[in-house]
Amino acid sequence: MVKDRDMAQGDEVISAQRQQLSTTPIAPGAPTIASQQPTSANDPDALRALRERYQALVLATGQITWIARGEGSVVEADEGRDWRLYTGQSGDASHAEGWQEAIHPDDRARVAAAWALAGATRSAYEIEYRVRRFDGEYRWLLARGVPTLEADGSAREWVGTATDITERKAIEDALRANEEQLADELADMRELQRISGQLIREGNLDALYAQLVEAAIAVMRSDAGSMQMLDPERNALRLLAWRGFVPEAAAHWEWVSVASGTSCGAALNCGARVIVPDVAVDGAVSDARDLACYLLCGVVSVQSTPLISRDGRLVGMISTHWRTRHELTERNLRMFDVLARQAADLIERAQVEEALRASERRKDEFLGIASHELRTPLTSLAANVQMARRMVRPSTPSTPSTPSTVGSGTARATDPASGEDELYLPPAALSRLRRLLDSSDRQIGRLTRLVADLLDVSRIQSGMLVMRVAPCDLRDVVTEAVEAQRVVWPDRHIILESPGPPQLALAADADRIGQVVTNYLVNALKYSAADQPVVARARRESGQARVEVCDRGPGLTSEQRERVFDTFYRAPDVEQRSGKGAGLGLGLHISKTIVERHGGAVGVESEPGAGCVFWFTLPLAEDVGDAPPVGG
Repeated sequence: MVKDRDMAQGDEVISAQRQQLSTTPIAPGAPTIASQQPTSANDPDALRALRERYQALVLATGQITWIARGEGSVVEADEGRDWRLYTGQSGDASHAEGWQEAIHPDDRARVAAAWALAGATRSAYEIEYRVRRFDGEYRWLLARGVPTLEADGSAREWVGTATDITERKAIEDALRANEEQLADELADMRELQRISGQLIREGNLDALYAQLVEAAIAVMRSDAGSMQMLDPERNALRLLAWRGFVPEAAAHWEWVSVASGTSCGAALNCGARVIVPDVAVDGAVSDARDLACYLLCGVVSVQSTPLISRDGRLVGMISTHWRTRHELTERNLRMFDVLARQAADLIERAQVEEALRASERRKDEFLGIASHELRTPLTSLAANVQMARRMVRPSTPSTPSTPSTVGSGTARATDPASGEDELYLPPAALSRLRRLLDSSDRQIGRLTRLVADLLDVSRIQSGMLVMRVAPCDLRDVVTEAVEAQRVVWPDRHIILESPGPPQLALAADADRIGQVVTNYLVNALKYSAADQPVVARARRESGQARVEVCDRGPGLTSEQRERVFDTFYRAPDVEQRSGKGAGLGLGLHISKTIVERHGGAVGVESEPGAGCVFWFTLPLAEDVGDAPPVGG
């Protein structure tokens, strides 16, 4: 029954449309079917069948059809879906050029020009425009028309269609908007990626702060922006970078507290993003001076986002400002939060680099003071040990027994030559005392070297490490250092190899270069077994002088090799196998500085379990030329 009713309704529609044939004038873009019938056919039944078939085709295609005679200035009646049915125009209103009244005012001139051009050139007509439908809604139509020509080339008539493409246009617009949004997001992501790369490479923090503000303005499509760092002691925000403020406002907002009437002050107070759509609304900005600064800068809308560190601390604020009322989108905020994450990382890095700079300053001050302060008591201790050695004498049968006897076999007497008291001990006691004095000498010597290293590091960091350059022979320097260590380590086998020419002439501070060789030797002796030899060699290589110290110790990993010349670095899990007393991790750093100040280079070749070859190179005297004196 439903189907029959629908079919009946369809027949009524067709019947109504048939009744409208040859009654409505139309124009290009108007919904009509050609009223011009074939004149060559004389069979009325055939003509009727042709017309009905044509009507069915029009209804099946779902398009508005139209026809216009001649050059397009004469409009014919509708034989299909009526332009009047679509637009709601009356027959009189749609006659001649009246159909154009249904076209959107912004499109009428464009449609008229296109129609005039097609008529003048007798070419195909195609255009998209908006038409007011019977319910008042403007819909997009795609109108197409082609002329049929007489033998003389004149246009007999124009036949065309008009298709409702509103949904298609909506999809196209949505796709276009989506593409534009994706393009914007891609551009923003590239900007964020660029800034991320600079955060890693760039050392100029002020430049990075300014770039982050620029990126924030770009991402939020704002007119101004600012970035602040939190000073925890003052619980206030300090302005780091800004753009779009007048100088008076920037000066006023150099420091912002929680009591401030600004959006960033409110965000600092609550620890969350604050958005002010209109600063002029009553109560939006509580402080009159802050409101005056906003108005002076032309700011209407503003938002402030807290910068949160990886461990959850609020470390700063980043804000954007608009000169018109602005509504934030989810996309803007999503991209902005990525930028805020990077800004927080940058501020956290800046703060860490500042715990570090302050720590370095304190460390340098300590090293300088400690090394100077320790030298005096060490000098006194060394002098006292030497004095004690001179005062102690072995007791003999001829030693007078006087009331100054201290104990069994021990006596004190005054040396008539020096006027100093002397202590006479039996051989066993004297031997023990000398061992103690020797041990004290060694410990004092060790402390003296440590203090000297501390003092050298302090001089290096303050730029006061001076080299006294003079002609010298590197072979002599290496030989002297090896001989000194053979005395200190009498039970160790230290091999000295010196192939090649008899001289390696340098312009260098011989004492400092000897200090480098000594540091290399001491390290090799400490970290190799007592039964393993240490080899030192000096030779000419590639136009330079090269010194190597080789051991058969535990070796170093790649990470340890990269850091072994750093200040205070001691390779973890590397056991000291000989000698007593671990160093401070300063010797190799000092050695590197000394060699580099001479225009040379240092390095180490090693693998775990295969020992180490520590080396350094120096320019030979003939390669030095007129180089300036080496100094701090």
